[in-house]
Amino acid sequence: MEPAAPVAPAGCYAATTETLRSATKWLLTVSAGVGAVLVAGLQLGGLGQLVPDDIPRLVLALAGLFLGFAGVGYMIWRASGVLTDDWILLAQLSLEAFEEQINAKTRRQRRRGRVIHQIYAELTDYREELFAGVASTPEDLYAKLTAANQASRATPADPDIDIAAVHQATRDVVEFANYRRTRIRFDRLRRDLAWAALPVVVGAVMFALAQPAAEQKSPAQPGAPVPTTSAPGPDAPTP
Repeated sequence: MEPAAPVAPAGCYAATTETLRSATKWLLTVSAGVGAVLVAGLQLGGLGQLVPDDIPRLVLALAGLFLGFAGVGYMIWRASGVLTDDWILLAQLSLEAFEEQINAKTRRQRRRGRVIHQIYAELTDYREELFAGVASTPEDLYAKLTAANQASRATPADPDIDIAAVHQATRDVVEFANYRRTRIRFDRLRRDLAWAALPVVVGAVMFALAQPAAEQKSPAQPGAPVPTTSAPGPDAPTP
């Protein structure tokens, strides 16, 4: 398990999360730009010259084309996944919640459950800085939040519950959890994009090798007669 980031002042995790999301948007833009350059650079019109005379070259060109666009599509899919993932709520930061997702049927839910499990362990390690003043565990904090919300609606309000402290601790925990989730996804994204660049390069090379060579005019063979035009002699009749 990778170590968690040091606990920062309140509000810093939300700002850092937005910075990571902005970097992800930049990577998404770059991936889309790579796809545009790939389409512009590949001479798709050359495919027509390969049918039906050169089937092996045609297969090689189509395979390279598929690899290139599959790599670009994978880049865009992975980058957009970081931006569209659901926001983690305090109610999901419990042993029961991530155990349900780990045992879920879909792979996405199981992966999300493992991430929440990692974040839960980090929250336990840093509970003194995050929420120990009002609760002992994330589940206890959620129970305190429920009680604080009920107390805020009561008339008169319960003086034994520090509603502001509970809400602040909840905000800190949720921001920390979503920052760690975004950071984990972003680190995985960088590795995935590095691997996705390989099929893009290989596909472009395969497509280029499959293109027919440009036809060149052959030079005149040595010893071949060179046609010349001779000037008319002095005895040639004049018109």
